Amino acid sequence: MLLRDVIIVVLLASPCVAFLLDNTCVGRCGAGNDRTKSCQCNSACTRYHDCCDDYQHECNGAPLHQCQTTSQVAQALWDNDVNRLSQSQLTINTQGHLSDHSNTDRASQSLVTYIDKTALTYPTYTTFVTLLDNYAPDKGSPEVVTSQESSEVKDFMDAILNTSVMQTLLAYLKCKGTVHSETEFRQRLTQMWFDLYPRSSSSNVKDTSGFEHVMIGEYKTSSQVNGFHNWISFYLKEAQGSLNYNGYVTRKYINHSLAMLGAAFDWDNRHKSLGSFFVGVSPEFDMAIYSLCFLDYPGKSCPFTIDGTSLRIQSYSTSGHISTAYVS
Repeated sequence: MLLRDVIIVVLLASPCVAFLLDNTCVGRCGAGNDRTKSCQCNSACTRYHDCCDDYQHECNGAPLHQCQTTSQVAQALWDNDVNRLSQSQLTINTQGHLSDHSNTDRASQSLVTYIDKTALTYPTYTTFVTLLDNYAPDKGSPEVVTSQESSEVKDFMDAILNTSVMQTLLAYLKCKGTVHSETEFRQRLTQMWFDLYPRSSSSNVKDTSGFEHVMIGEYKTSSQVNGFHNWISFYLKEAQGSLNYNGYVTRKYINHSLAMLGAAFDWDNRHKSLGSFFVGVSPEFDMAIYSLCFLDYPGKSCPFTIDGTSLRIQSYSTSGHISTAYVS
């Protein structure tokens, strides 16, 4: 037994000094929350600000009280999104305003009237687009993942994890103890976004994934759209002629540039009265900001600000998978 361990045993045996061990992580690293103690020694303590002073030293934990807030991380993700399209690269025509649940079409033109297509050749964009035809939108139709599709997911993950956006999110999650390595980060993202699960709680058919629902969209019924919260998918379907933009329900600007749109539209003869998405952002930003809120505020509304603009993301979970996530 080491000398330090002998000293600890002696101290524990002494009622006069045992209370001093309530505020130390010696021998308590990773232990569950113990409300009889004045401080805690597990990864959750950084979130709730109740770590013992020696948590970092004893447990190799994150620096105390130095992790950024959700808003600070959201701002950093925005600032690091070098692949976001500028106003000169993307022209949006929002046209007529609609109330939610409206079936009126107040847009005679397309939403996207100009795009610099060279921007879509960035690696995170090209690998993102290859994933868009991998899913069957029909509810109840089982998804089958081929080896080619698995390879495409890997290529996309390789591309986005190599960006400063995702590295910013990784650093934050490591600080909070949510993940401890890039390998674990990748595994967590894969589970959240790409692992298949049943959309209906009464079914065992694995017919959906977080990526399909949020980034591509699904058929809810023969007349309704489900999910669909990505601007690139919107643009591509509109350009192909399978999507008709009806008008906007909500819109928000960051530094006088349109950054979020709540749109009404028809896709494959199915209606969506309000589908919201960030405008012009890179695929890695969408993946990062939705993941941030899903992990920080599971099943709750996640508030944050970017350059003074207040935004919220609502997400829901199904057994660790993203069942939906959307911005307002």
